[in-house]
Amino acid sequence: MAHGPTTPKRTPATRIAAVVLLLAGPALPAAAQERPDRGREAPVVRRIDAYQTPPSGGWSPLAVSLLPASSVPPEDHDIGLLRINLLAGRHRSLAGLDVGLVANDLTAGLTGVQVAGFVNTVSHSEAGLQIAGLLNGSRHEFTGLQLGLVLNRTDGEHAGAQIGLVNRAAALSGLQVGFLNSVERGQGVQIGVFNFATVFEGLQIGLSNVNRESSVPFFPLINFAF
Repeated sequence: MAHGPTTPKRTPATRIAAVVLLLAGPALPAAAQERPDRGREAPVVRRIDAYQTPPSGGWSPLAVSLLPASSVPPEDHDIGLLRINLLAGRHRSLAGLDVGLVANDLTAGLTGVQVAGFVNTVSHSEAGLQIAGLLNGSRHEFTGLQLGLVLNRTDGEHAGAQIGLVNRAAALSGLQVGFLNSVERGQGVQIGVFNFATVFEGLQIGLSNVNRESSVPFFPLINFAF
């Protein structure tokens, strides 16, 4: 008697992986669906430079904010030394130290350090350090270290390190350490429970290691491609 196809049983490990990937949401790269030819040379990590920053309204060595709308000086200024955000602040760029109780945001670049109780976000960073209790994010490339309790995310190339529960970069040259690490393409080292990459040259250490376009696309504990 013919039977229809059976549904494979899910083990506890696969159930945990499914839940983690669901919580990560956009952390899994959409570009993973575009599979390059396996025979071609591994692509070079690209910098994402096609972005626009708002014009500068002036420069100030110091800034104080309760909320972005009440910033002194106004939001369109570049800050050259220190910004203190009693709750949250937003300015164009900062070269120096950025401290906020809740959130720090820069619509252009960071050269320096951001420390926030919850969230740090920038457009890009030439040399930066982000430390947050919840989330660090860069809308374009980031050079430096992101240290976040829950999520570190760079939507362009990340040159440096990401350390947190979930780490996500469109492109990586460096190190990721966390529970879930995800990159579209890059080179370096991933250390975590779940490591995911589309095209990656380097070392993956974790319970589950996925490198979709390598000769060994999946291997537990240790996986590498050079």
